[in-house]
Amino acid sequence: MTNIKSVIPIGKARTYDLEVDHPDHQYFLSNGMLTSNSHSVLYSMLSYQTAFLKSNYPIEFLVSNLMSEVASNAKAAKDNINKIKAEIRNHNVNIVPPDINTSSCSWKIVDDHTLMTGLDSLKYMGKDAIPELIAKRPFTSFQDLIYRTDASKVRSPSIMAMAASGSLDSFGLDRKLMFHYASDYRAKLRSHMGKLDKVLIKEGWKYIPETDSWIVPEGESLEGRRQIHLETFSYPFPEETPWSVQERFALEEYYMGEGISGDVFDRYPGFFDREKTIPYAALRTMFPWTNQHQDERLNRKSNTHFLGNYKLRPLEGVVTGVFVFVVKKEDSPIFGQEMARISLTDPWGEEGTLIAFPEAWAGMKKRIEKELSRGKQKIEPGIAISFLGMFQWDNEKTTSFILSDILDFKGPPALPEDRSSKKVKIQRSGKVTSVDLDLANEDLLDKLEDEMLDNGLSTVDYEEEEI
Repeated sequence: MTNIKSVIPIGKARTYDLEVDHPDHQYFLSNGMLTSNSHSVLYSMLSYQTAFLKSNYPIEFLVSNLMSEVASNAKAAKDNINKIKAEIRNHNVNIVPPDINTSSCSWKIVDDHTLMTGLDSLKYMGKDAIPELIAKRPFTSFQDLIYRTDASKVRSPSIMAMAASGSLDSFGLDRKLMFHYASDYRAKLRSHMGKLDKVLIKEGWKYIPETDSWIVPEGESLEGRRQIHLETFSYPFPEETPWSVQERFALEEYYMGEGISGDVFDRYPGFFDREKTIPYAALRTMFPWTNQHQDERLNRKSNTHFLGNYKLRPLEGVVTGVFVFVVKKEDSPIFGQEMARISLTDPWGEEGTLIAFPEAWAGMKKRIEKELSRGKQKIEPGIAISFLGMFQWDNEKTTSFILSDILDFKGPPALPEDRSSKKVKIQRSGKVTSVDLDLANEDLLDKLEDEMLDNGLSTVDYEEEEI
C-alpha cells in the first residue's frame, strides 16, 4: 500500500466475485498456497503474450521493461536495470547518453542498433525541467539554453546534471566548464539582459508590469533589440584542465546510473594490459569441454583446470555484482559458513562468475578490505581485481572460476573532489569612485551591481549547492 501515490475516482461500476462450483477447480501448490485453474489459465495467457513479444519484438519488449524498472522504487530495480541493459547490448544495440535536442522524456529507440537514454534518467531533473526543455528546444548553444529557459523550471542543478552526463556535448563546450559555471553564467547573463530594459525605458518605451509586456514604438522590434543586446554578452570561461576519463565515467554513473566514457583500459589505467590480459573467451578455447563421465560431479572435476599449472597470467576482471550467502545444505562440510558468488566482466565485456568458498572468501575480504586498502575499500561492484584460481566447466554450456587468492585490486573510478558551483571575475577599467557619487542613485546602483558581478559576487541568490 505504501506505493500508492493517489486515488482518483472514475465513477461506479458493477463488480463480480466469481466462484466455480467444481471439485477440481481449486488446488494446493507444493508450497501450501491455494490457487485455481482459472487463475493459472490467465497467467498462462500472460506468459504466452510476453513470450510472443520478447521473441518477435525483443528490443521493444526489453525497453518497456527498462522503463518500468527505472520508475520503480524496488530494492532490486538497479540490478534489474543492469541485467536488462546487458540483454539489450547482447542484441548489438548501442545505448547512448541523453542529448538535449533529440532525447525524449524516457528511453527512445533511434534505430535497430541505437537506444537513446531519456532525460528522466538523470538526477536533479525536476518535474518542470523536462517539459520546459522539450517545449523550448532546439537549442543552438549553451547561451541559448540559459537565455531561453525559465530559471525556476530548469534550475542550475539540472544543467549541471546534463553537462556531467554529456547531454550538452553538442554545444562544443567542455563539460567541466558548463558544470562549474552554469549558475554564475546565468546570473551574469540575467544582469546583462536586465540593463536593456532600462535602456528601452530611457528611450521612451513603455513597460506594463501587469501583463509583463511592452508597448513597442513603431518601426522597432523588441525581440530584435534583445537579440542584438544578447550578442554583446561574453562570458570569460577560464582555462581549466578537462575532467579525466575516470572522472567523466564516475560522473555519468552518478548522474544517469551508468558510465560510458572510455573503455575498461582507460577507466582503470595501469591495471589491465591490452596485450597480456587474458580474455575469458580464450580460456574456453584453451580448455574445451569434454564429456568423460556420466556422473555430473565427476565430469565437472575432469573439466576443472588449475591455471597456475599452465604458467598463465593471473586473471583479471571488473566486479559487477556480489552475492553473499550462507551454505544451508546440512550434509555439506561447509554447512553454516559464508561464501560468495561474484559476477565479473573482462575488459572486452565477456561475463564470468567467480565462486569464493568460505576460506577463499574470508581471505578475499581480509586481503582487499584490510591489507591492500587499509579499511578504505569494500568488495563492491566497480572494483577491478586480479586473482589466482581454477577455470571449470559447470556443464557443457556454462563456465566459472574458483577463487584461490587475490593478488591486487583497483578501486572504481572516483568522482572529482570539487563538484561545486564557481564564479569568474571580469576585469573592467572603470571602478566606482568618489566621482560616481554624483550620479543618480539608479545609475550608481547599476554600477555597483556590475562591479559585484565582475568580481564574482552577486546580488542575485545562487540556486545550487555542491552536488
